[in-house]
Amino acid sequence: MDAGIAREDSVNSGELKIYYHGNVKLCDVCDRLRDIDFVMSQRDIDLHKSYKDMSQAADLGCQMCQAFIQCQGKTRPGRYRNGKPIVEDGLEEKQRQISLVPRLHGRKSSVFYVRQDKNAHMWNVAFYDPLSDMIYGRPVDSRSDSDSSLNTLSTWIDTCKSEHKICSWDEESVLPARVIDVGSEDQDPRLVTTNGETGSWVTLSHCWGGQVAITTTEETLSQRHAAIPLDVFPPSFQDAVILTRKLGFKYIWIDSLCIIQNCREDWNRESVKMYEVYSNSALNISATASRNAKEGIFETANGRRSITMRNLLTLPSFSNSKTVKGQISWRRFTLGESVYNEPLHRRAWVLQESVLSPRRIDFASGQTYWSCRTTSLCESFPHIDTGDNETLIVSAKDLFRMEATNHAPNPVCHPVGPYNTPISWWDKMLHSFFKREVSVHSDLLPAVAGVAAKIEERSGYTYKAGLWLEDFHRGLLWQSHGSVEKVENATAPSWSWASRKQPWHPRFLFLDVYEEGHRAKILDHQVRTVSESPYSQVANSRLEMEGFARPLTFWNGESIPVFNNMYGYDLRLFNQFLENDELLESEKPIPVGRILCTIDYKDSSEDTADQQHANLVERGVICFQIAKFGHRSHNFQHLTREFIQENVHTIFGLLLEPTGKEGEYERVGLVEIPDEIATGWDKMKVVIA
Repeated sequence: MDAGIAREDSVNSGELKIYYHGNVKLCDVCDRLRDIDFVMSQRDIDLHKSYKDMSQAADLGCQMCQAFIQCQGKTRPGRYRNGKPIVEDGLEEKQRQISLVPRLHGRKSSVFYVRQDKNAHMWNVAFYDPLSDMIYGRPVDSRSDSDSSLNTLSTWIDTCKSEHKICSWDEESVLPARVIDVGSEDQDPRLVTTNGETGSWVTLSHCWGGQVAITTTEETLSQRHAAIPLDVFPPSFQDAVILTRKLGFKYIWIDSLCIIQNCREDWNRESVKMYEVYSNSALNISATASRNAKEGIFETANGRRSITMRNLLTLPSFSNSKTVKGQISWRRFTLGESVYNEPLHRRAWVLQESVLSPRRIDFASGQTYWSCRTTSLCESFPHIDTGDNETLIVSAKDLFRMEATNHAPNPVCHPVGPYNTPISWWDKMLHSFFKREVSVHSDLLPAVAGVAAKIEERSGYTYKAGLWLEDFHRGLLWQSHGSVEKVENATAPSWSWASRKQPWHPRFLFLDVYEEGHRAKILDHQVRTVSESPYSQVANSRLEMEGFARPLTFWNGESIPVFNNMYGYDLRLFNQFLENDELLESEKPIPVGRILCTIDYKDSSEDTADQQHANLVERGVICFQIAKFGHRSHNFQHLTREFIQENVHTIFGLLLEPTGKEGEYERVGLVEIPDEIATGWDKMKVVIA
């Protein structure tokens, strides 16, 4: 084994042997983990035969076993199935062979997880350790504002400038209408009206958290132009100004100061340009862990470093193949832990800021992350792309690598990937956007306007209140996994997801492929916005369609619809094609020949299907067929491709309620219709408000 490092001592205790390496004690099972050649050559590393055996080794002093036990049985953040968080059982509940699974290359370089409890552990070595050429993980500084941390940021910026061919740096972009000159230690910052001047600037993404301590208004505009003393800024803004200076930039753009907050005209004009402000900036600073401007960027970014970055133990390690030895530290590494779970990335506005910024630094509570059009890095892995700082299920890098071209209408769109077309990327991005909060509902469409513009550039599609005209039927079939309320007096039409209160979790319908037949015809579509931009807030709209419809009064007695709301929103018509042993009780197939209704907003007083049906009948609700979709990407591995293409599909429609105006309806839900009862319906024209 280790020919280069002599063990100081060892003791036997029954079948277990304990080795001493200075102050470190290891059982003979864990002692093998010091051998890098051995670890890197294994797919699975068998540890102890059971939790009981591991506990005995820990009781005898094995510090590696103690570390495994200390970390076991945790909840994995951000992991859900059918809307419910997954909680992993601990090792104690699984009395079987315990294995360590290396994930040494690619996005989880130097990371291992214990197969039985899914807790992960990470190797890291000091930057100048002899083993640093073999091990990619690095220790994280205890402070986000230390000289070491700032040097890492500067290195990332310099590398992006000098080596990344697809990361463009434009030092002479037209500046936003207003920016903040950050000044120096001897000169106060001040607001500058740029009048079309050029230069480079940094942007700040932050949580307002209610009312921001400092804004620009019509009354304070001249005062801001004169000077903004540093101590007037709230802590997050102070940190951003200081960091901008240290990184060598002159200007920073902060929304609450660079847009006149009590001037609607200025807001309407500047808010639709915000995507250009972020797209053309040199760098985005994200106050990721801060809940509001009163919480400093660095203070909140230091919050969990002492916990998440604490080394459990350090082992003298070696590689005989490389004739090198050094010190490897082990620490806990939570799978699924990323910037996505931080306060900032729960905000709707920030999604656009994150996607559009060509370079971004996220000051998260455990470590700092970097992303650009070329790579994603973090302090733990400062030289290798891990992907852990993606704030979406999809990557902004992938969007900007797509060529601008005119795509055909009615595209194939795989919900489980790859997300290599503009529309598949957009659809998956929305799944993240829907879960985010927005303080002012009328901001919802402007908050994603810049991303929509990039999708239009790359697809040639036409934007309509959050949907795409060339993929309109699929776009109409958005659905919440739970009750979602329509905003009172919303200007967005009921057929758009932008008419609903966020956040909400989307329901997965797997609308992969448009199929022939049962498709409603679009007769007229008009969307007028409050500004010249088609991506801004809707002022008014009109959608007229022609298709097949049937009133809910048609079904009664034992044939009334099945209501998804009664079953936790897990029912889908195509569940009949899934293997029963994979289904939850709430996913079991519904009776043959019944339609499946999913109401957008469920009245809590309606406890039974009969009550829901009676209520909808009384309101005059109709089922209106929209389109037929084939499902290709779900778990149908047990079926042949031919069977799937011929049989696994669903006719989807909208549940529409009369508004009181002749021929006008609004959306109240979704309906899934079996083939065998989809014919013989009346053809009718409807206007959907």
